[in-house]
Amino acid sequence: MRYLDRIFGGVALCALAVGVYHLRQQNIALGQTVAALQKSMSVPAPVSNASPMLARDPYLGLSNVVAPDHGYQPQLVRRVRFVAERGEMLRAEQLSPADHPVMWSEGYPLKSGDELDVMDDQFHDMRAGTTFVKVRRAWDQLVGYMPLRAFITETVPAERPLGEVMGSIDGHSVMLVFGNNGNAAAAGAKEIDGKALADVYSAPISKTSIHPVTAGNHLVAMLLGLAVAGVDESVRGTTVAAAQRVFDEYVFPAKVEIKPGVAAWPNTYDFTLAWGGKLKAPWFSGYSNGTIANSAAIMFRLTGEERYAEIARAAVAWMRLPADQGGALYHDGAGIFVAEYPSDVPVDPNIGVLDGEMVAAIAVYNTAVLLDDAQMMRFAAQLAYSLVNKADQCTSADGRIINARYQWLITTDDYLVPMKRWAAQLGIITKDRRMLAHAENWRISDVYWPK
Repeated sequence: MRYLDRIFGGVALCALAVGVYHLRQQNIALGQTVAALQKSMSVPAPVSNASPMLARDPYLGLSNVVAPDHGYQPQLVRRVRFVAERGEMLRAEQLSPADHPVMWSEGYPLKSGDELDVMDDQFHDMRAGTTFVKVRRAWDQLVGYMPLRAFITETVPAERPLGEVMGSIDGHSVMLVFGNNGNAAAAGAKEIDGKALADVYSAPISKTSIHPVTAGNHLVAMLLGLAVAGVDESVRGTTVAAAQRVFDEYVFPAKVEIKPGVAAWPNTYDFTLAWGGKLKAPWFSGYSNGTIANSAAIMFRLTGEERYAEIARAAVAWMRLPADQGGALYHDGAGIFVAEYPSDVPVDPNIGVLDGEMVAAIAVYNTAVLLDDAQMMRFAAQLAYSLVNKADQCTSADGRIINARYQWLITTDDYLVPMKRWAAQLGIITKDRRMLAHAENWRISDVYWPK
């Protein structure tokens, strides 16, 4: 019987070899056919330096339209610094006869301060269910691969000064969305001490009602004031108490539950958009939801109270909800964005306002870091890398910022300064040279509308 087993085993192996040979020949023939078809096709001229693609038109969904392919193409910094306490870069070995590298479990340990050379402008698929960046450790020249999530959250560009735009909450590195200094926390708490919140957070357009952007900006700036070094412990206590008051008197009672686990904060006035159209009250904004989510995540870290984590997740869940379902998310080609002024009718133009969308992406990033939420971090990364492309589209040839699709040009320094700050922070998150260059080179315009 053993002898027959060997015979049957040999026959099976021969059959397998013949099958593999025929499959290989079919693959070769298919490849030749595809190559011939590609050569015979006429390729349209590039649109805006991007490859054109055929897509269904967004209004009818019936006809083909030519649209630029805005898929993200990495242009990464040349060197990064590892800033986590410890980690690793993974080895990749060639497993013969496979034609692609296969990830092994063995890795090279990394320690805080290690500098890594980025080997190419590519994201690598290692057949491991995630994306990798190829790096080389500077001090010993060992080459390995970092998962993109670790590359985003555990490294910073080596050549960038980071003290002014990053801080730490309970050991978690976060972006300082506004230009915080050591006095921001104390000043923020003092600003609302003994005052009605509506008196502090209202705006001319909202009349006597709290404006959610004003409230969110103040709240996150005050709390991120605790992320800078040297803040006195007594200031921490005063700031947390002030923030708790804002949450108890406004954030929790004013939230509108769009669906279970999805919440937003209403603007209580009608708003006519500068580029046409009108938002009817109550309407919601990705900008204010982002700052409230960020603030709630900080409060979770500072107090340990789960109610803050829950409200942060609900705020981000609304930002992930498509605009035509009552949320803020919209698509532009391959990119996804959280609208500052979302349209609930998908066939209406979504006008990409760069400042609000940048704040929203940075806020989601901070919230994901503070909640240790891997899925939320993936969403933050999608927003950040999408904005690299959008920043290119919203920059004129001479470096002026076009803040909306209807060519609204930035004309004041007080608008330019935060825009450059947010570009720097998104550059640190993505490690993309283009966004870091925008942070350096963006300038104001001497005219409101292009000539």
